Amino acid sequence: MEMRYWAVSLCLALAMGVAGCADQQADGPQSQANAGSPNSGQPVAEQPAGGQTEANQPAAEPSGKLDVQYVKEHLKTGLTQEDVKKLFGSSYTEVKAAMDDSDMWRFDIGAQEGYQSPDDQYDTVDVEGIKTGKLEMILFVGWGNDGTVETFSLYYKNKDDGRVYDYRVMPNGQEKEQAIT
Repeated sequence: MEMRYWAVSLCLALAMGVAGCADQQADGPQSQANAGSPNSGQPVAEQPAGGQTEANQPAAEPSGKLDVQYVKEHLKTGLTQEDVKKLFGSSYTEVKAAMDDSDMWRFDIGAQEGYQSPDDQYDTVDVEGIKTGKLEMILFVGWGNDGTVETFSLYYKNKDDGRVYDYRVMPNGQEKEQAIT
């Protein structure tokens, strides 16, 4: 009888745990395109520290449509990590800058369901993915020693000429925008 009690208790605890996991939802404006598992390399809305995002930190919805203009108007050097999460959500992948191995966040914005970046270690740009519409934009955010935005770059397909562009803001605040295809 006591063994059956423990078996029933264990089953109930497992069922409650599974139901609790099913209730969790990805957050952020691009979460419909950026869901994945912790080992898939896909951005996940909730993962432990050292993974791709901060656990259990819901992000506010952006006040506008996520497009090139939104990024240019809202993302600025000096913003905190919380500020960036409020603008773009918590679905990002932590990567390293190829130039100096510094920490960066990569946001795959407007990605099709099941999209997989070709490189989840470095700030590699999936130009072909942008050109073919697998994702609309890739945003890399670089962090300073004080934990604020030091630099960022946005890669997107220009609707007028069909070319992929790189818009970036340097640590000194200088802006550059150029076609890369």
